[in-house]
Amino acid sequence: MRIIVLSAFLAIAAPSAAHQVEVAQGDIGRWTGGDAVACEFEGKRRDAIAGDCYYPIDFARAPGTYPIARITAQGRQQGALTVSAVDFPEQPIDLPEDMMHYVLPGPAELARIRRESAQITPLFHRHSGAAQFTLPLAAPHDPLPTGKGFGYKRIFNGHPKAAHTGLDYGIGEGQPVNAVADGEVVLTGDHFFTGQAVYVNHGDRLVSEYFHLSEITVTPGQKVKQGELLGKVGGTGRSTGPHLHFGLRWHGMRIDPARMLGDPSALPQVD
Repeated sequence: MRIIVLSAFLAIAAPSAAHQVEVAQGDIGRWTGGDAVACEFEGKRRDAIAGDCYYPIDFARAPGTYPIARITAQGRQQGALTVSAVDFPEQPIDLPEDMMHYVLPGPAELARIRRESAQITPLFHRHSGAAQFTLPLAAPHDPLPTGKGFGYKRIFNGHPKAAHTGLDYGIGEGQPVNAVADGEVVLTGDHFFTGQAVYVNHGDRLVSEYFHLSEITVTPGQKVKQGELLGKVGGTGRSTGPHLHFGLRWHGMRIDPARMLGDPSALPQVD
């Protein structure tokens, strides 16, 4: 009798085979319907966006199958999201001798990196209210060239370093960089690796990042509208030349920004 009861419980708790989706590391799964009021990933609840559920998957999330749910006024649907592995390419980069402190930081640089990390990391885990955005997001620059480098395993002067968590856009020095959605500027600064940087919180724990700027035109606490000027393209920090590094963290997940700039119907869809 105990075995029968346990089996029945497991059948109820397990994700329904009728609702499944496969999502690559760094991508976003989508469960449509237009009437969702909330969503769940691994039992953690989050708001729906315009009635649909989105499941951002960190680029380092372990491959496997995870429970998801879609909640409407009529009830709850269970599903399963399978994360597939991506073999991100290696990218060798050789910095000149006068930039070797970015490859092998000394004690003073390491202390600075720790201080800056202590400011930045909490931004991605802060509850930030309802979403102030819908998808797709606006481009951070118009026209926006093709971005490169998301997830690349970077090797500086023969030394493996952290993988690249955003996209690099070849945009000229001094060109405008704009907010991709309404939000609040939560941090600006001249940081060791990222140079002059701006972080904007858009609600629903979505934070956009704009790095290597030559100029910053906003201040922390400032409310911005989609398309509003945040700064100008530069080559500050660990950069070999002027370009825009644009990144997104959604629910703490490091995701390919191009997926939120494009048509959401192109995202992997739950059956």
